[in-house]
Amino acid sequence: MDKRDISPKGRSMNKVEVVNKLKELYPKANIVLNDEKNPTEIVAETEPDKGKAIAVIDKSAAHHHNYTKERYIIQRGSLELFVDGTKHDLKEGDVFDIEPGQVHYAIGNQTWFEEISTPPWSIEDHFLEEE
Repeated sequence: MDKRDISPKGRSMNKVEVVNKLKELYPKANIVLNDEKNPTEIVAETEPDKGKAIAVIDKSAAHHHNYTKERYIIQRGSLELFVDGTKHDLKEGDVFDIEPGQVHYAIGNQTWFEEISTPPWSIEDHFLEEE
């Protein structure tokens, strides 16, 4: 197994388990995997017109939004959230707002969080950072 296939905490994300649980909890949601074969982030778009989603994450790519403000509400597990180079350790129940223009990425261990985007998330306002 390639080490890129391992989550940051040393194990692979259980794609089948996560997708099945998301489908059970949110049967009308569109489920999106950032990589079909070895996902490190799975998102259930629960109310896309209202900018609401549930994300399950091991690691997201560094990115920013020019117009979108994001709010993360941790539901299960803990999350290391990096915003403009500063690490924030979040746990269940914590809420964190990310303002437009802030470069951010996250590392978890199948961490579940609600994501609320204002205005609603769009690919046109999602800019990956060079590594």
